[in-house]
Amino acid sequence: MKPGSVIVDLAANPAAIGGGNCELTRANEIYTTENGVTIIGYTDLPARMAYQASSMYAQNMVNLLRHISGKDKSPGLLANLYGHLDKGEEGDIVTRSIVCCR
Repeated sequence: MKPGSVIVDLAANPAAIGGGNCELTRANEIYTTENGVTIIGYTDLPARMAYQASSMYAQNMVNLLRHISGKDKSPGLLANLYGHLDKGEEGDIVTRSIVCCR
């Protein structure tokens, strides 16, 4: 890899030889290799990211509710929500929410 690249090993494991998905990972350490690649081997990343994950989820929910309530300008958030969901995969909400299908 090029100098300045960063590897975040999400499978870092203190019990495994080699640490995780990257052979050079050192569990619970951040270090830079001789050629300038930084490797992050934290084994507790979910615990370190709780605040950011909650903030991102909350913002996504706000954006979804604005999208649902703002398009049709008809009264009632639930009426708009049910209307969008009733369209199924043909509707805007379900189509944009599908990450992986079939």
